[in-house]
Amino acid sequence: MTPAVEALIALLWRETQPDAAAWPAMLAEAQRHGLLPALAFLARPLQLPEALSTQLREIRHDATLCRLHAEQQLRKVGALALELEIPLILLKGPVTAAAYPHPAARSFNDLDLLAPSLAQAQQVFDALLRLGYQPVSESRTSHLTSLGLPGSQITVEIHCDAIEILPTLRSDSVWWSSATPLPERPGLLALSPIDHALYFTTHAVEKHGMSVGLRGLYDFSRWTRHWEAGHWEALAARAKARGMTRALRIMAALEAWARGRPWAELPWSPTLAPPPEGVLEAAQSALFNTESVRVPAIWRDHPRDGWRGWLTYTREVLTSGERLPASQIPQRIAYLVRTYSSGLWGLLLAKAEVRQHWKTQRTLQDWLHEA
Repeated sequence: MTPAVEALIALLWRETQPDAAAWPAMLAEAQRHGLLPALAFLARPLQLPEALSTQLREIRHDATLCRLHAEQQLRKVGALALELEIPLILLKGPVTAAAYPHPAARSFNDLDLLAPSLAQAQQVFDALLRLGYQPVSESRTSHLTSLGLPGSQITVEIHCDAIEILPTLRSDSVWWSSATPLPERPGLLALSPIDHALYFTTHAVEKHGMSVGLRGLYDFSRWTRHWEAGHWEALAARAKARGMTRALRIMAALEAWARGRPWAELPWSPTLAPPPEGVLEAAQSALFNTESVRVPAIWRDHPRDGWRGWLTYTREVLTSGERLPASQIPQRIAYLVRTYSSGLWGLLLAKAEVRQHWKTQRTLQDWLHEA
């Protein structure tokens, strides 16, 4: 870790104030990890040099405008959900932001919404197109094609179980029965606090292999930092029921490391065991691979059924979960080549940073799926 990263972690997790000279490098690291607005809002009461204070004030201003724009879109989507009579669960960013020092302190570029079925997801998708939204991405790994309004930097992604490649990110009856309406966002629901914590935990650990950087860990920290033993017992029980215990153990171990606290002193220690040291080291390494070249997620999705599993997996990838017509397959192949050819070429040439990224993810995912 660089001194700037150490200072960033010390401020965010331990409220240790850095020297003024450390701020420029710390701001650069915060931006790389998606934590620049969080840092700017934490700095609001501090006495800092005028130029730095002005820079941080501008960051807060831009983050607040972005937040207001996101809320406008959420009101549109919520009104649409009410009109169509389709329940939509709002996931991750805007919900997690409630646990931050200021709602605008949690940055996000997309609005993730979960529909009960593929047919209902398609209904919402088609209705958004009629409202002027346009496709902005070819990615369909776990959601329908991303949509955005012209000139907007925020996209809308409609998720449903039918095209979610990771079983741990698919919904169950408890998700829907315990989800609650968001009074400030009519038409939208939020997962229960326990399920929400599990969702962004497996999203960060299993889906992205911690390559989302420190923000995924900070989400966990902000969301759970005031929980008592009963909350942790409920979280551990729910994680076990959904097959997410190992992902939760990794996140808890990273949180203990960021806080600089022994495992035994933390409230989850009676119910969770720490992961093996080598797995924790791999997770720590992955946190700082936020700029690594992209490589295929075979280490995450590795089929377990021999050649039949590989055939099924290849078909799912090429057809985006068997939802693309044959006429769009060539376009899908072109997208996959553009996205991953650089990483594959790096593996073939044995580039050190790409091979290390691959090794790190294999270590994490092999342990997560060992059972």
